[in-house]
Amino acid sequence: YYLQAANNGHVESMTCYAVLCHDGRGIKKDFKEALKWNKQAADLGNTRAMNNYADQLIKGDGCMKNKKAAIPYLETSASKGDPHGIYMLGLCYENGDGVEANMYTAAQKYSEAAEKGDEDAMLKAAEILIEGQYLAKNATKAYEYYMVLADKGNIYSCVKMGQHLEEAGQFSDAAAFYATAAEKEDPVGMYSYGKLLLEGKGVEKDVSKGVKLISKAADKEHPAALTKYGT
Repeated sequence: YYLQAANNGHVESMTCYAVLCHDGRGIKKDFKEALKWNKQAADLGNTRAMNNYADQLIKGDGCMKNKKAAIPYLETSASKGDPHGIYMLGLCYENGDGVEANMYTAAQKYSEAAEKGDEDAMLKAAEILIEGQYLAKNATKAYEYYMVLADKGNIYSCVKMGQHLEEAGQFSDAAAFYATAAEKEDPVGMYSYGKLLLEGKGVEKDVSKGVKLISKAADKEHPAALTKYGT
């Protein structure tokens, strides 16, 4: 369906078919075919295709790496307000891919994309806002991003919210976030939730369950689980 529509000039179908080719979803993986359709859709103004084509150029998927050639596509995507295009441009400035590395510019791009709802950018911006090195320090805004992401099931953000709330003495809320991460077998989540269970902070004390979780965290080589509890 997508290929037929793409051949008939439907730009969104070109982009969707390129994704299928790139990822090998239902068809044989073919980076060169993905590159072809991404470029065609990108040149017709599709920002998702611009981002994907730029990503292929940067990584050399289906072509020789050409990081400089990726930048105009990301700049166009960003100028059209595409959140992920803005985020990807930020990554280029952070890593020096096709442009001179500039962490201040990268941080500005991450912040802009985060405000537009890009989840990858929210993670980047949150870390920078907490450090306060490349953007004005703003822990409140950082934890707003983590909260949004945690509510969407992002495990790293669940852990960050748990740590933030535990430091604030809000043990019950912290335990809820840690429990979510622990359910996904995140070692930090398992250790942190296990510790609260052992101590009975914010949850009913359950030594057996706490020890079991910390043991599982140790199995995943969580340092504190290994050293503090010797499991």
